[in-house]
Amino acid sequence: MQFTALVAALLSVAAVQAQRQPITITPQFDCGATNSQQYVAQSGDTLTKIAKEIYHDVVGVCDIARANNLADPNRIDAGTPYTIPINCQTYDRNSCL
Repeated sequence: MQFTALVAALLSVAAVQAQRQPITITPQFDCGATNSQQYVAQSGDTLTKIAKEIYHDVVGVCDIARANNLADPNRIDAGTPYTIPINCQTYDRNSCL
């Protein structure tokens, strides 16, 4: 009797697991990135410099501006941490300029 109850319980668990839907990860950023890093701006940095020299052009200037709600992408402050989207699917390098 215990064996039958155990089999029934296992089948019940298997049925519940089979009904689960796959998890879909929604991008956190407009560029499709699901990850980000923090970068603390240094004196003389610009978003273009950060995108090209620090992140090797794998993120667009405007992607960084949008991720940080910057009204003026030409103005960033040294010592301020900025969110940099990582693994963008598309790059926006000029719509905000």
